[in-house]
Amino acid sequence: MATNPKAVPAAAFPTSIVASPQTKATSTSTRTASPQSATNTPPRSHTKSPFKLPHAAAWEVSHQSVSLLLNEPDHGRQMQLTEKWLTNMEQHLSTTIIASAIISSAICSSFSWASFGSDSVDSKCVWLAKCTWFSALIFSMGSIASACQQIGCVHRLTSHPDGLAMIRRLLGESNSAKPGVRVRSSQRILWQIPAMLLNGSLYMFVAGLCLMFYWDVGQHMRSIYVPVAAVILCFFTMSFIFTVACWGMSSIGLYYWVARVIKQPTATP
Repeated sequence: MATNPKAVPAAAFPTSIVASPQTKATSTSTRTASPQSATNTPPRSHTKSPFKLPHAAAWEVSHQSVSLLLNEPDHGRQMQLTEKWLTNMEQHLSTTIIASAIISSAICSSFSWASFGSDSVDSKCVWLAKCTWFSALIFSMGSIASACQQIGCVHRLTSHPDGLAMIRRLLGESNSAKPGVRVRSSQRILWQIPAMLLNGSLYMFVAGLCLMFYWDVGQHMRSIYVPVAAVILCFFTMSFIFTVACWGMSSIGLYYWVARVIKQPTATP
């Protein structure tokens, strides 16, 4: 029997090189479908939660507590929540009044021991310190006045036989968008005014105190031995930075975890 010299056995070629037409068609279709499959793949979401200031958690807590008591279906529990809110708000306002009175007395006494001599008449720094202290005094007095006014309003309403229901009508209004009662926008800000004024008076008083100290040390820099003046400036600056850092860590850390806690679901008894 004659053999064909051009015929080559299939085993002479590696299996990885020899490909059937069906395999080629499959690989071609796979390469063709790859861009389409990549196109249909949904993109990854890179959206992040919006940034909120740490003190915004305090506003959110107060708003959430009022919203819960306004929309509580159980009448007995709603009365308990209203009484609890009134008690806590009265304690909060009383603490604000005491703190504002202490800051007001500190501001008034600072004008007596501060070095407002004849050489400070034309000093812009001294007048800036005086401006901040007078503004702080106005803020603290406004905090006391608004807190006393709110406590008086709470006492007048609670003395009424239907006082708790009147408090709820004062805090909330009907919600047209969805069923239920929503907190009035004005009430969300109104009950935070004493605390805002208190914080503003404290910040301004500390700012004026720092201005007054640096101006006083600068005026007496020539009469004080230079190394001693440098030690005084460094010690006061380090004390101020340490205090502000501790306050910032306490405030930001506290309200950061408050914001985390209020987002977690809680079981109602």
